[in-house]
Amino acid sequence: MPTTAAPLALITGGGTGLGRAMALRLGEAGFAIALTYRHSVADALNTVATLEGLGVPAAAFATDLALPEAPDRLLGEVTERFGRVDVLVNNAAETEVIPFHDLASLTAATWDRILETDLRAPFLCARAAAPWLRDAGGVIVNISSTAGLAPRGSSIAYSVAKSALVHLTECLAVAFEPDVRVVAVAPGAMPTRWPSPTSAVAEADGAADADGMLRSVADLVLVAIQNRALNGSVLVADRGLLVGASGSAG
Repeated sequence: MPTTAAPLALITGGGTGLGRAMALRLGEAGFAIALTYRHSVADALNTVATLEGLGVPAAAFATDLALPEAPDRLLGEVTERFGRVDVLVNNAAETEVIPFHDLASLTAATWDRILETDLRAPFLCARAAAPWLRDAGGVIVNISSTAGLAPRGSSIAYSVAKSALVHLTECLAVAFEPDVRVVAVAPGAMPTRWPSPTSAVAEADGAADADGMLRSVADLVLVAIQNRALNGSVLVADRGLLVGASGSAG
């Protein structure tokens, strides 16, 4: 039997930045929250404490999703604690700033580390969560990037991994039909700790409300979860920068 009556959202990398924003937004929307962290233990525990202060059941789980055995272990711990998984948000990611032209610096070890976390882990988490998601008629949201839609971003490996994550979203939508919907959200650059090779977006945004930007993307994730018309879809959240639009989209 589930140990929480509220639907459970598992958010990988949920303690900081966009992950924290999504945890708070989904908590407000009535979800219990399980979040993961690798290094940011203090931030993860702070996010849990904030959620609990709002009356949201929440817990943090330490894991390194680059390890192939980690997703199965994680889902075992989460379901033992909460007894259910209704939504999986694959948000945890790895990168390193390596200019595209600097091919020599993108070593095989760096390539593997990025793709293990950014691409293999979302697949393994989805597979490990499958029994609970199918029972719940649940949703998977994969956090991709505009770097997955055009050759840009922190490195070639990151751009390739995020592009493949979009295709993985489409493949999983087929694999899980009709029980589970799978949607990708592709944000542009955001005001987080995430490394970026340029400051162009920050300059364009000027004094924009950083928390508001993160909240806007978190709102879109909630739309992906709630809107049953979305499946195998990619929702872009970059204020029109990918298509060269001027001004702000919201």
